[in-house]
Amino acid sequence: MEVLVKMKITIIVLVVLIPLFSFSQEDIHTLENIVLTEAIEEISKNYKVDFSYNPEILPTNKIASIQIGGKSLEIVLNQLLNPYRLKYKIENNTVIIYAEQRKVTKTYRFIKGRVIDKNTKEPIPGVNVFISNTFNGASTDVNGEFHFQALVEDNFELVASHISYHPYIFYLKSISNLNKIEIELKENVSELNEVVINFSNKEWEDQLKIFKREFIGTTRNSAKCEILNPEVINFDFDEEKNILTASANELIIVENESLGYKVSHLLVLFEYKNDQVKYVTKPKYDYLEHKNRIQERRWEKRRDEAYKGSLDHFINSLVNKNLKKDGFEISLVNSLEPDRLRLPLWKKTLLDDRDSIKLLEFDQYLEVRYKELEESSYRNYIDKEFRHLVKSSYQRETTNTRPQTSILEINSPKGYAVIKDGKLDDPTSLIQHGYWGWKRTADILPLNYEPND
Repeated sequence: MEVLVKMKITIIVLVVLIPLFSFSQEDIHTLENIVLTEAIEEISKNYKVDFSYNPEILPTNKIASIQIGGKSLEIVLNQLLNPYRLKYKIENNTVIIYAEQRKVTKTYRFIKGRVIDKNTKEPIPGVNVFISNTFNGASTDVNGEFHFQALVEDNFELVASHISYHPYIFYLKSISNLNKIEIELKENVSELNEVVINFSNKEWEDQLKIFKREFIGTTRNSAKCEILNPEVINFDFDEEKNILTASANELIIVENESLGYKVSHLLVLFEYKNDQVKYVTKPKYDYLEHKNRIQERRWEKRRDEAYKGSLDHFINSLVNKNLKKDGFEISLVNSLEPDRLRLPLWKKTLLDDRDSIKLLEFDQYLEVRYKELEESSYRNYIDKEFRHLVKSSYQRETTNTRPQTSILEINSPKGYAVIKDGKLDDPTSLIQHGYWGWKRTADILPLNYEPND
């Protein structure tokens, strides 16, 4: 099963920008029964400082009480953060919060800009501007302006999306000045006419079922995913070519109750033919608000489970030479068929070091086995679909459940995939078959996700 993009997490930064003025004793007040992020906002306003932190390290349960004002900033921060074993340091009027025993080595940058109409040059309010596969982004104001702070790298993509305009997607490395970005959007004339969906239309409902199955997936995590706005999805079926395509003039919002995310997808491509799917999505992540600490820990556990054995985990282990320790076995294989020949790889390296990047190269196909067993739902999926699979998809034995087995295929004219800073520079450079190919958006984590070891 071919999937063009497997999304993979970034450290997020939430920054509150406040003009720098002196603190007044008149602002003394007590905060009671509010979440940590709200307390941080109040401290930012009263002490005229900015904050930078990774939301994943902040517990979101209620705090008892804390007095703002009348005390030094350091005393207030210690009272607020010490119970959660969080540390901080202050640099250039910014309070950087980090987990205990973690070094703050990442560099965060401001991303500022303006979005205008390509023809009229007028500002466009309400445009979603975000870095794909991360939590970072903002909507434009009445002046078409946006700003947010994020950990960025060259291969990250900036996305601008609005219901009445064609989306704009480009790599950050193509921007010379991240503090002065100007985006021109072209009006999407074809979407100006309102599309009315008849929910009693059985054909549309049947197509939506296919879309949910192939886009969200059939894993354990997918069972707790819900598309909140299915009415924005349009389908087109080409009977002659037997291809079902899907499009949406708005972000498709998926609530993932299993991992604790709300994910807004800009759907770039969706094609389904002969039980094979190709899709490309540019997602924006947000955290769901948990009900209690038990649910928060459950989400943390499931995110770690989704990471372990994933393509991201494999690439990280390969780069750090921890394949055996982390439970991976790799073999070169000559085909996708069940009777394929395997050549186990032990000491041979698949990576070619070139300065700051690594090149992943192999002939034909690379089989990757992970120590954990497959989900039973994967076995059910294979059993049900096996007779319909074609040679270009991953055919395999279905007699017994076994360790998670996937096959990688190079999808690049250069014959290799580039790994930079421990992750794939271009996720589409590898086609994933087997277990990884079965996984869909319900199991995808943000860029630079770091498991809780």
